[in-house]
Amino acid sequence: MSRFSDTIRERLRDVASTVLLRHQTSDALFATLDDLQGTPDMDAAMSRMLSAVVAADDDVALCKSAEQAAVTARRDAETMRDTLRAALEEALSETGCPAVVSGHHIAELREGRPSVVVTDPDALPDEMCRIKREPDKRAIAAALAKGAVSGASLNNSRAVLSVRVKEPVKA
Repeated sequence: MSRFSDTIRERLRDVASTVLLRHQTSDALFATLDDLQGTPDMDAAMSRMLSAVVAADDDVALCKSAEQAAVTARRDAETMRDTLRAALEEALSETGCPAVVSGHHIAELREGRPSVVVTDPDALPDEMCRIKREPDKRAIAAALAKGAVSGASLNNSRAVLSVRVKEPVKA
C-alpha cells in the first residue's frame, strides 16, 4: 500500500482515542451538573464544564488537522496515480502493445467517448444551460433592515458562548 494509508490510520486512531477519553469526561460532568443544580459546588462544576468545552475545542482543532492531512495525502496519492496512469498509457501507445497483464489486472487502450467542448457559453440557448438560483442573504438582511421582504424574515439572535484565554499559559 502507499505510505499515506499507514500515516492516516495512525493519526485517526490517535484522534479517536483522544476524543473518546474527553467525551467520557464530559458525559460524567453533565451527570454531575444535574446533581449539583443550586448547590455551592455549582461553580466548581461549571469550571469543570468550561475545561470540557476547551477540551472539545481542542478535539475539533485536532480533527480539522487530521482532515487537512488526509486531504493532502489524498491529493498526493491522486497525483501519483494520474502520473503512473499517464506513463502506462503513453507506453502502451508508443509501443503498440495491445495490453499489459499483471497478476489479476489487465490494462489496455480503448476508444474513449466523445466529450462536449463549449467554445462560447453565451451563444448557447437557455434550454441548454443550468441556472442555479441562490438567495443573497447579505442583500436580504440589508433590505429587511429597511422593511419587509416577501419570503424572508430575521430570526431572533440568541446568546453565544465566548471562551477566551484569561492569562497566557507559562511554559
